[in-house]
Amino acid sequence: MDGLKDTYSSIFVTNNYHTFRAGIFAKRAHLDSGGIGAHTAPYYLPTAFVREYVAILMLHKWIHLSVTVILLGLIIIM
Repeated sequence: MDGLKDTYSSIFVTNNYHTFRAGIFAKRAHLDSGGIGAHTAPYYLPTAFVREYVAILMLHKWIHLSVTVILLGLIIIM
């Protein structure tokens, strides 16, 4: 892909609940990629979405932690 520069496009395939985070990683790697989500069994979706939510929070943990501390500080002051 490095040799093709801007003339390529690619697609990644992953579970449907994981497509958003995979897209974030593709963008961070400067890839011109689109994602396709494969079917996931319905019984697994609640656990999978919670796990993905926490994983996305962890990508920016210092920002989320800072905002949480500021909000808690404001609540205590009021």
